[in-house]
Amino acid sequence: MSPIDWGRIRDALQREHLLTVERDGRLWFHEQRRKFLWNKVLDQRQREDVGQEAFSTLVDQFMKEGQFYTRLLVPISQLARFARQSQADSPALRRVVELSETELAVMASTIELELSTDDGKRWTQPEQALIYANTAFGCDRGDAIDALPGLIEKGLIRSLPISIQGNHDTDIVAEVGVEFASTSTLVLHGRVQPVLGRAVTPGVTASVIRDHFDDLRLQATYVVSSVGSAEPIDLIARVEGFPYRTPPSLGPANPMLGVWVDYGTETISLAATFRNNSDLQRAREIAENVTGTSYGQRIRVAKLFTDPSRALPSWRFVRAVHFATGRQVAKRPDGEIYMINSRPAPLREYAARQVLIRKILQTSCDELERAVYALDSKPGMAFAERDNTFHLVELRGSGRVFEVSNDLTSLVFGQPYRFARLEQILALRPSETVTQFHSVGGAVRRQRRDPVVSRLNNLLRTARMFNAHQAPVEIPLDDTLERYISTAHVREMELAKILSEQITIGEHRGTRPEQSLRVAVFNGMDRRIPPLVAFTYMPGNAEDVIVKILDGAHPADADELFRRAFGPSVPPSGLQAGTAKEALAYLAGYQMDDVQISRTIV
Repeated sequence: MSPIDWGRIRDALQREHLLTVERDGRLWFHEQRRKFLWNKVLDQRQREDVGQEAFSTLVDQFMKEGQFYTRLLVPISQLARFARQSQADSPALRRVVELSETELAVMASTIELELSTDDGKRWTQPEQALIYANTAFGCDRGDAIDALPGLIEKGLIRSLPISIQGNHDTDIVAEVGVEFASTSTLVLHGRVQPVLGRAVTPGVTASVIRDHFDDLRLQATYVVSSVGSAEPIDLIARVEGFPYRTPPSLGPANPMLGVWVDYGTETISLAATFRNNSDLQRAREIAENVTGTSYGQRIRVAKLFTDPSRALPSWRFVRAVHFATGRQVAKRPDGEIYMINSRPAPLREYAARQVLIRKILQTSCDELERAVYALDSKPGMAFAERDNTFHLVELRGSGRVFEVSNDLTSLVFGQPYRFARLEQILALRPSETVTQFHSVGGAVRRQRRDPVVSRLNNLLRTARMFNAHQAPVEIPLDDTLERYISTAHVREMELAKILSEQITIGEHRGTRPEQSLRVAVFNGMDRRIPPLVAFTYMPGNAEDVIVKILDGAHPADADELFRRAFGPSVPPSGLQAGTAKEALAYLAGYQMDDVQISRTIV
């Protein structure tokens, strides 16, 4: 076409108000009128004739101008189906053009939830992506689960050989849609906008953190984030293996700050480590003042968590169970506890008691304990039993216990995306999410532990991990010791009363008599000999606690120590004894590794 001919056509288009938009000093098509011409005036054959050339022209313009021409993405995607030669040259482009709405939602979710590290590793947790496809893009959960294997087969998503995060399912990564360097990526993003109603933001968590928490990142030595409301103990676990997080055996851990960010209807969890507490405090002040919007969504910091803080008295729950039942709770070499001669409960009762003990502990724990033990949300439990195997599904944000009629066995033996499948099978309410899935069968099933003791095992494991980074609790051998031990004793007795009244433990239910406490401590004068403690419980008021610290000659045994402290009028029935560290840790509700004895020798 000659310049004169083009000038005449351009003038005619301008007179008809088709060329009305100025772009880089040149007139361009009015968008709605352009759509009318393309969709209503041109027929299929005419669109086929001009589609390839128009597609190539817009792609070239986008590649030259980049981000400034993102408005070209939708027209490029609309022209792609007519770009036959480009589709023939790029199988990936042809597959993107043919994607269904469900497949687009799964692709968009995989791209948005992608995580990455500074050394170039990229991954997306598939279960999160499948759930996000439903919550963020309205895709049916079952359809999303069915679509993912097909996208892997088409080469648009790749399954990673090793899960970077160590989750049950193999992590995935999008092969198309992250870097704007290919026509298939441009078309994918252009198709998503009109089909799903909004644009895709690659690595949305990283983008939000970069845009709103950059000052915090400058204070930190390492930052990791993800979509979803992670528990504090999970954030601690995520930074455990990264640089600058000192192993507990080498000394105090570098401080960590956990940040939960409300991003529209989603939550982003962030964990950052710091060289010292001063840097952490500055970062905390920065986080407290973060507000605004990102990609059209409101940003709000929901809560903060600092580690280390203080060790938790996790053994206090075991003591309370003993006081509530009178039953012996023993400890295996691996640290697991069990109730001697406990008969397994029916599965429905087992699940109900697991939920009930969590509800009881919610009101019996302080703020730090509720955060570390993940007790802040309403607990729930789904259960199923088939072919001598039982399944337990722990729920968050639920409050209900219900039986599942579906066979969950296939989810145990390697069926992928089990959490997404579980949420579909269980038909969960919007507030409910799956946190854990247990399956036990065979001989192990017959050895099912008491549900309350089983829950306490979970708390003890969590406390061991959390307390590993906390400074040991100092227990003083001075005149404050009695108040210290008395406070712990009254606390355990109060919890025991609640437990005995509200829940069955080890086939026992009903209030037991309170007990008073007598403690004899031999401090001694020789630092080479550890102090000795003898103590016993007696029927009486829980607040009746007496602690006596003795010096002088070393007693021959615990019985002599106790009689020297309290005389023959107090019979030492059921006398217990040990070193100060093991005995006072027990009386204070701690495990032995979590305390140190502060001893004064004049």
